[in-house]
Amino acid sequence: MIINSLPKEGTQYPDIQVLNQTTVSTTSMYYNAASILGCQTTIIINIPLNSTFGPVIKFKVIATNASTFSIVSTTPLFTNQTFGAYKIDGKTFELGSFSISLNGIYANNKTEKITPIALTCDDAPALSDLGIILPSEPIPISRYGEYLFEVPVKVPSLAESNSIELSFALALGSSPFKVFYEQISTNFFILRFKLSDPSLITFQDLIEITPQNLNSYINPTNYTSFKIYPNVNVSSENQFSNINFYPDYNGETTPEYFGYVIFDILNDDRAIVPGVTNNLLNLDTSEMLDFSVAFPVGYNGTHSQFMGIIQPGRKASFTWYLASTDNQDIADTRFSPKRNTMVTPTSTTVQALTNCRIALIGIGAESFEYTMPTTYKFSTNNGDFHEYIPYWSVDSFYTITNITSMSHEMILPKDYYDPSFPMYASILNYDDTVNIQVPQPLIAPTDGRTPPTVQDLELISPTGLLSGFYILRFKVLSNVSKFHHLDINGKKVYAINIVSGGMDENSIGYYEITVNYTFVKSMSNSYTITSCGIFLNCETKYYFPQLLNPFPSLQLPQNNLVTVYDISYINFKYNNLNTTESQKNNIIYLKINGLSGSSDAETIQFKLDILNSYLPFSWNSSVSMFQCNFKIPGNYYSGSVGYSVILGGNTYSYPSVFIATGSNSTLSVTSLKSDMLPPLISYIEAYPSINVYLDPYNSTLNIFGWDLEIEEGVNGFDHGEVNITSVYDKVGFTFKFNSSDLIDGYIIQIRINHTEMVCFDQGYSITSVYLVDKQGYETSRSSQYESVSALFKVAASDQLFIYVQCSDDNNSEYNSTNPDTTVPFISSFILESGFNQIAVDFGSSASNKTVIATLVIEDSESGLSSRHHPTIYLQDVFGTLMAISNGNGMTVIGDTGYSRTYSCVITIPFGFGYPAGASIAIYGLVDKFMNTRGYTHYSLLYDIGGGGNPLSPYISTTYTLAPSIVNMVPTFESDYKSAQFIIYGSFLGLVSSDIRLTVDYISESHSSEETQLPVNTITIRSLLSTTTESVPFTISSIFGNYIAISVDLQNAISRQIQIQLSVGGQPSNAYNFLLPSEVIDPTSTSGTSSISTTSTITPQTTTGGSVTSATGTSTDGSTGTTPTTTTTTATTSTTTTTSGTTTSSTTTSTTGTSGPDCSKLSNCGGPSQGNCVADNTCSCINSWIGSDCTSKPLEGVTINVNPNSPSASLNQDDGSGFKLSSLINLYQIREINSVTNKILYQYDLQDKWVPVKQSSPKPNTFIYSNTLPNAKTSIIYATIAIYEQQSTFEFAGEQYSINPNSIKFTINITNYKVDNVLNNLELIMQAQLNSSQTDDICSKKEIVKGSISDQLSVQLNNKSLYCRFLNSALLDGTTAVNNLTHVNLNSEFQALVKPNSGQYYYGIVLPTFNDYLILDPDFSLLLQSSTISNDDEGICSSSSSKKFPTGAIVGIVVGGVAFVVVIGIVVSTLLFRRHRFSSVTMKLRSWNSKRRSKSKSYNLKNF
Repeated sequence: MIINSLPKEGTQYPDIQVLNQTTVSTTSMYYNAASILGCQTTIIINIPLNSTFGPVIKFKVIATNASTFSIVSTTPLFTNQTFGAYKIDGKTFELGSFSISLNGIYANNKTEKITPIALTCDDAPALSDLGIILPSEPIPISRYGEYLFEVPVKVPSLAESNSIELSFALALGSSPFKVFYEQISTNFFILRFKLSDPSLITFQDLIEITPQNLNSYINPTNYTSFKIYPNVNVSSENQFSNINFYPDYNGETTPEYFGYVIFDILNDDRAIVPGVTNNLLNLDTSEMLDFSVAFPVGYNGTHSQFMGIIQPGRKASFTWYLASTDNQDIADTRFSPKRNTMVTPTSTTVQALTNCRIALIGIGAESFEYTMPTTYKFSTNNGDFHEYIPYWSVDSFYTITNITSMSHEMILPKDYYDPSFPMYASILNYDDTVNIQVPQPLIAPTDGRTPPTVQDLELISPTGLLSGFYILRFKVLSNVSKFHHLDINGKKVYAINIVSGGMDENSIGYYEITVNYTFVKSMSNSYTITSCGIFLNCETKYYFPQLLNPFPSLQLPQNNLVTVYDISYINFKYNNLNTTESQKNNIIYLKINGLSGSSDAETIQFKLDILNSYLPFSWNSSVSMFQCNFKIPGNYYSGSVGYSVILGGNTYSYPSVFIATGSNSTLSVTSLKSDMLPPLISYIEAYPSINVYLDPYNSTLNIFGWDLEIEEGVNGFDHGEVNITSVYDKVGFTFKFNSSDLIDGYIIQIRINHTEMVCFDQGYSITSVYLVDKQGYETSRSSQYESVSALFKVAASDQLFIYVQCSDDNNSEYNSTNPDTTVPFISSFILESGFNQIAVDFGSSASNKTVIATLVIEDSESGLSSRHHPTIYLQDVFGTLMAISNGNGMTVIGDTGYSRTYSCVITIPFGFGYPAGASIAIYGLVDKFMNTRGYTHYSLLYDIGGGGNPLSPYISTTYTLAPSIVNMVPTFESDYKSAQFIIYGSFLGLVSSDIRLTVDYISESHSSEETQLPVNTITIRSLLSTTTESVPFTISSIFGNYIAISVDLQNAISRQIQIQLSVGGQPSNAYNFLLPSEVIDPTSTSGTSSISTTSTITPQTTTGGSVTSATGTSTDGSTGTTPTTTTTTATTSTTTTTSGTTTSSTTTSTTGTSGPDCSKLSNCGGPSQGNCVADNTCSCINSWIGSDCTSKPLEGVTINVNPNSPSASLNQDDGSGFKLSSLINLYQIREINSVTNKILYQYDLQDKWVPVKQSSPKPNTFIYSNTLPNAKTSIIYATIAIYEQQSTFEFAGEQYSINPNSIKFTINITNYKVDNVLNNLELIMQAQLNSSQTDDICSKKEIVKGSISDQLSVQLNNKSLYCRFLNSALLDGTTAVNNLTHVNLNSEFQALVKPNSGQYYYGIVLPTFNDYLILDPDFSLLLQSSTISNDDEGICSSSSSKKFPTGAIVGIVVGGVAFVVVIGIVVSTLLFRRHRFSSVTMKLRSWNSKRRSKSKSYNLKNF
């Protein structure tokens, strides 16, 4: 009899029954403890369960009565309708073969007997020598990492069946090193060595290592030792000189978290290892508490300069030393590190609301010193984030009391009750993180909370267009609880990923996600799945597919271990490089046994020790090797270059590669003078003093700030940034500068003119200084990060803080004596629709996913600060944030000084907040007295007054399970006669024969709702290569969320197409798409594969038909309102239509005109030359061209395009003897934190391009591709098209004319995912114009910002290079944005300024996109109607009457840290992640140990 359900109380039972089980595997490992012999044993068993008799019930525990076996732990692995699997860990107490009996115990303590299991416990193998052989030559060391060197150890005599748990110990006696080891497999280890006591180093000392069997507990079995020879030498005290400790001790706690020492070394042989220590011991490990190896940072021709950084392990001040090998006390100093004491959260409550539960974390009053926290961390078991976000979570701040209260809310499902999903908030500072668990409701729910169960898992390898990734398909039973999400090895599967079935109670649903090759290989050893229901009730299960595969549909590739010893060939393209004054490009080549091809290349990375960039390898089929391109910074320290190779998930440093492959792994460089230290502030002086008294009657005297002296080596200073905040203003001021702004080449002046803020006594301080040299070495932006702080040399100075005092007679009603005691408030927050809640159904075309709200804030006393604007935050259960801020979804449409009105466009991305909903919070209301207010979800619900119907702070999200087309990404052939479409959707089903797809042309002369074209529906399964009557297409691949088709466009009759599908007769939305003009007009010479949809919507009330949204055009039968937002330069307009009534509000800097204003453009040259069509936008006629229609095409222009990279030159020789030449290229792409302005990633776009072979080459068109390094895996495509004649082209649905003899770039950036919603992606282009004329010549640069484009010109006399940057971009093939932000970067990149040469660096701030984004700038040479006159602000040669202007450019104050937030969210990505790599960051003291999934549990140990 097999029992399958829990017996009722009082039921009588027969004897214990027997469950027949399958023993999947048993593993045993011998041990010897105090003369007790036995084995550590692991058993994995399957227990069949007959579901005919009832539901599957799991055992609570498994027990045994056997005297020869003791159970240590039992882990349920998984249970389905067929069987349950359990992992049993225990100990046997005798050697030999025998059987044991087990009992399964149910939750009600009833038991069932399990069939006996046979075990074998063998004695330890009789081994004395493990066969370890290592080379005898010296092992190179790395002075830049946490570990000095490492050794990969193969143990040939060990096999998986051996009962040995191996460890490694240093031979008896004192050693300067400590050894740590990581076990990669049974017989492969990595030994890593730390320097612990330099005084014990002897000349060319060898290290003897003894392997031990840890299973012999009392007397460990020792095996034959082996020796290694690290290249470490003795240093002596007389080599050290010029020793300086920082910060200088002055009896006070410094603002620095780290201590620094800089000193010189004579005759560095690359083997000495000086260190820094405080000589304090860790009582647990007997190690030095704080010890760090110093590392070389420069060479001046005679001496090497070293730096040591120490992170104190205790808060109090202490004495610390520079340690050499023969004297530990060369010099000493005192150091009192900064240690803040942050306030502890004081309350944690849960509010039960109508639609959800809100967990509120409250933080109480803070002291004066910590008035405004800038670092706040929010965590769940799904991830965490902590970012500098001004005022985020600040509930209120009162200037007069210096008290801040903070609160943060987490949205929870209405009936949330389960401790398995821990949600908590943290206040994070350098010392302490305090976690507060969200309290559960007092009464547990009475309904069932069984989490969903994964019943099957399938790995699908697509072919054709989708062959670049894998699909994981999950079959999930929702049991009692509706499906919410699941997690597999850290990757989320959301409810919105459903492709078929259902997710309600007792429903089976199918969900799909895409994964890459590396992820699939990581599953081969083990994986973990956590499945969660709608109440966040979760269950975690562990799977070991090599031992037992519970899913019949899952077939994983074998993950054979590849180690550094599998590298059969290594070589660097260039060696013995001289890096003096210039960086060097290089390539590393690898051959690896068992690996080949592009898929395996994804598993290999390369990293230089001094940089934090992980660079990918690619497969070079011509030489059948892997290769990685990298750069060595200029002025690199002479010697061997330290690097690491990441292979199969394991990191191998240069010493390991050297041991495994030999001397070919050594990369050597030389430099006459080395500089690897970033610029530093060596002196600071407050201006005019540290105490400033502001004059209320003479504002010109109210200027204060600092003079900073910058110290930099041979690399030269490049650019920097200084951030200033006050006690009350945490947004503060930002100063950016470059080398041309320095006075005398090394002094930067920071000046603040006290303006709008109401004057009251407070202190101003330098919050951070960020400096970068010309080789990219940079300081940290905060002293809290373990890299070089720019301020450590002046950290003890009393000049860092300026106290500003104000007179009570300050022309203001409010001051320090008569303070503003109230905080600003929200008086109104309403939807224009008149509804009071945002409700989104992602499965309904009629659901409005974009809404417009009006927000009104007020301050009744000092008035609202004009430099501060609130931010609206949308947050879901996972902690994903959407931020709507001023200029990014929020626009000021009215401002009286005391009341300000914002129009807010809130767009809900597909799937955001589903199914639990999302919350709304608003933070950052600030008045002129710096009083601050924020509104949590709960506050918005109960504290908003005013008229109208206040907006509910809860966003309701539902999903009527219907097929949806979310996006479509096209790829066109060069002749535009065919294309490949990848259609992204949701709920597209599992059976392709159920899907019917139509692709039709729509007449361009009529709107889509007026046209009823014939639709021919195709059944895909039976007709895989058939056409509709309108658009012929062929199916390539079809899955639950993707369909890939090849489309024949040879006989296209319209540029507008409509895609629609149905699944099992259920129709999807109709997706409208606009093809490029080349599809219809083959003579069009736009040279671009640009595509677009309608991006501007005419104000109208729709009564059915098309409504264009952020993801395309949807057709439905709904009645709704279509908003229109149009952005122009100098004018911001918002026009909306509601019920036939149009309202418009405009904020403009151009007043008194009834039409567009082109007065800045000479009124377009007059009516005979051009027409003003929009503000600062001309349409030229009668062969006139240029931004102001006063130019003519330049004759004699030749165009040369680089065949290897996207750069081009326009040259002109008019026979005068003077030649004109220009160069245009893609310069950089970088990801920037828009709050801190820190560059997180920076990619050089001047090399690494690969020409793309065109199947049907198009004349005068050149295509290139570039794969970005790091983990971004983004590919950039660049197309250059030459226009010899006056032409037109179309981009983003608009027609543009282009001048003759011009070039146009089309840049397509694919698959770039920013790390954080607050990050911006910025593309930088470079343009330069040169003349061979040196006398009587002037140059001038000009920017004209128009409503359609930004137009730049570099003019030399009467000739100019004209650059047009359209304000439009195409996102994901469906969305056109018309308000791109362009940034003049001439100052940052030190653009060339000479009389006969002009240069531009121009940045394009890119909006967030999912799959790809397309830009379309163009360039041409023009003949101006007049030369640069004496009255123009030009740069002229000495023979000209116009001289070079004198006077230095000082840093410009930017009011407030730029707070640019991109609204777009990729739902499947948690946007706030702790991932701060930078390709030029010199994080000099870090080594990150990576833990991997193994078939056995191995840990990093030390002995």
